[in-house]
Amino acid sequence: MEEEFGDIVDLNIDHHISNVRYAKNLYLDADAAATAESMYELLCLMKVNINDITAKALYTGIATDTGCFKYTNVTAKTHIITAQLYEYNIDAPEINRIMFDTKSRKLLELERMVLDASEFHFGGKCIILPVTAEMQQKTGCSGTELEGIAVISRSVEGVCAGVTIKQTDDREFKVSLRTYPPLDASEICKLLGGGGHKGAAGASVKGELNEVKETVLNAVKTVMEEAYAGSDTAR
Repeated sequence: MEEEFGDIVDLNIDHHISNVRYAKNLYLDADAAATAESMYELLCLMKVNINDITAKALYTGIATDTGCFKYTNVTAKTHIITAQLYEYNIDAPEINRIMFDTKSRKLLELERMVLDASEFHFGGKCIILPVTAEMQQKTGCSGTELEGIAVISRSVEGVCAGVTIKQTDDREFKVSLRTYPPLDASEICKLLGGGGHKGAAGASVKGELNEVKETVLNAVKTVMEEAYAGSDTAR
């Protein structure tokens, strides 16, 4: 961000506690389920007239940041703000269908490849989902289409740590982590130089795929041993 925009960015609005970079001023509400929650509150404080287009954007932001209201970051305030947005012409069911229930055929093919290459570790408590450059090239999937891959790990029975390792360049990978209690995704990603929330976090790791897997698994094991102290889960 700083490299692209220099000192143009004056205000950073976010809800990720690790995001304190690149802007002259920071508005960060770590208790907000979505940045769009904070945006809505700011618009109300500024007495900005919210129209249907703005309401649609705010609803989409809240829905995507909360996994369509399924994540543990959802609060009563989240639902109150969402209820207020329902007063506008936003067609929430259609937004949900497009954002959460619609996939391209090439994404389905990529998911098949990823599942074929998936690995389970620590007695099935952790799953690794690799997304290599070759997979992306073969299917033509790239960019935002790949973001939904991380969600797959949440649906696997018995898994409390879902790791998606997406290749972004030669020897460069983006790690996306999704966890369930008692594991903390942000603590794991902090060991990798990244950050995020308790249930969802990320980091960038360099190396060959197998090296990255080992690095990530070591971080998962460290946090898992603390969370499951006294058990054999992370052994």
